[in-house]
This record gives sequence, C-alpha cells and structure tokens, in this order.
Amino acid sequence: MNDNFIEKIKEFDARLFASYRSARFHEVEARLDELLALAGNVDEKDHVLDMLVNHFHFIREPLRAGRALAERIALSPDLVEAWIGLTEHYHYHEEDIEKAAETVEIAFQKALAKNRQVRQVLGARIRIALKRKDYAAINNSLSMLLTYELPQGGFDVALERDFIPQIPLEATTNDILMRYKELAKPKV
Repeated sequence: MNDNFIEKIKEFDARLFASYRSARFHEVEARLDELLALAGNVDEKDHVLDMLVNHFHFIREPLRAGRALAERIALSPDLVEAWIGLTEHYHYHEEDIEKAAETVEIAFQKALAKNRQVRQVLGARIRIALKRKDYAAINNSLSMLLTYELPQGGFDVALERDFIPQIPLEATTNDILMRYKELAKPKV
C-alpha cells in the first residue's frame, strides 16, 4: 500500500468509532466506497473490501457482505484470508453450516498450498464440524494440528483452545484430545 492510501485509511479509522456511535452508517459506507475507488492496487482494494465486509456485518446486511466477499475472492482467488472470511460469513452470519463446511474445505486447500493460516482454518473446520457432529473431521483436524509445524516466518494463529470443551468424548480418541490439550496449553 502506498503511503498516501495508508494515511487515508488512518483518517477513516480515526472517525469510524464516532460514526458508528452516531449511527451514521451511510457516511461510513460512502467513505468506504470512496476509498475503494481510490485503491490503486490489489492489496489496497482487498483491504477496503474487507472493511466493507466488516461494515455490512456490523449493520446486519449479510447479503451485501457476501457480495463484498465474492468480490474479494474474484480479485484474489488464492487469498486464504478471503476464503476464511467467506467460511465465517456462512458459519456465523448466514448460519448456513453446509455452505460453511464446503467453503472451509476450499480455505483449507488454499492454506495448505500457501502454507499459511493452516491452524486458523483447521480451528474453523473443527467449530463447523462440531455443529455438524462430523466427528471424523474433528479427529482429522486435531491430528493435523498435532503434526503441523509452522514454517519459519510463517503467518498463523496460536493453537486455539475455545473448542476443546465442546468436543464430546466420542468425537475423538482420548489420546489425540489429551495430546492436543497439552500442546495448546498456554506457555508460562
């Protein structure tokens, strides 16, 4: 991103909270549309589209968020973040668990190909599998997390723990779950 564009984003961010607090949603959207028109490269366009997705989710307009996500993916079909965003959109905003399950598999393939955000995608995959009672996917994902090594300089989340209490005993072997719990334990 060029410095001028970064400054415009900072200006937008500085006013965003006040705009939301005052329910001036149309102003936020108009400014985001302006920023999108000013975006000079793929990274800048993607950044603004991501901001639009967040805005549409905030104002509870999932269809418009979905269109912005589709635009992100069309702009950068291999962008792992966009596929994760679409997965979470289906999971949490449209509450279409089957579409979320389909999309997380695409996100997983993109993450493996790029060797980035594999942990994040597998965490999303486990959360979706829990809702579907897809114990094979839970077991498979936990096993992958146990053996995955973040590459030097790689980008990913830490091992996540929020889903551990939700995993039923019959979902996986006790050995895999206990090994994952130990591996994901916060380091003191």
